[in-house]
Amino acid sequence: MDSQPAVAQNPNACPWCKEHVSPRDENCPKCGYPLKGSEHGQERFRIERGMYLAEKLAKRRKVYTGIYVLFILTAMCFACGIAGYFARDNFPGTWLPKVIVFLSSAVVLLPITLYARKKPVLCFAIGAVIVIAGSIALYVIDSDIFDYRGFIVIAILLIVLTSGILAALAEGKMERDNNGK
Repeated sequence: MDSQPAVAQNPNACPWCKEHVSPRDENCPKCGYPLKGSEHGQERFRIERGMYLAEKLAKRRKVYTGIYVLFILTAMCFACGIAGYFARDNFPGTWLPKVIVFLSSAVVLLPITLYARKKPVLCFAIGAVIVIAGSIALYVIDSDIFDYRGFIVIAILLIVLTSGILAALAEGKMERDNNGK
C-alpha cells in the first residue's frame, strides 16, 4: 500500500488539506505540507501533524469537560434553589438567603456556561469565583450546611475548572504556535 496521500483530481491541490497550490510552491501555504519534499519529509509531516491533532483533541476534551461541569453546576444551583424553596419549612430563618444564593448563582452561571465555548478561560475563571463566593455565602448563612464532603465537592469542581483553564490556555498557545509556522 502506498504511503503517499492520494492527490485529488486537481493536480494543483495540496494532498493534505486540498487547498489550491501553485506548481512553484515548495510547501502548502495553508498547512505547510512539503509538496516537493522527499517521501521521508512528507511522512514526517503526517506523523507530526497527527501528533499535533491528537494533542489538540485531548486539550479540547478537557475544555469540554469544564463546560459540562459548568452546565451541571448551573443545573445543580437551580435545583437546590427550587428544592430550598419547597423545603422552607425545614429551614426556618435561613431558607430565603440559601434560595437567593443558589438561584442567583444559577442565573449568573447560565450565560457564562453558554458563552464558554468562545471564551473558556474567562468563563471557567468566573465559574470558579462563583463556586467560591457561593460556598462562602452559604457557609456564612449556615455553617452546619458544610461538612468535609461539601469541601471535597467544591475542591473537585475547582480542580476541573482549573484543568479546563489550563487546557484552554495550552490549546490557544498551540494554535498560535501552529499559525506562526
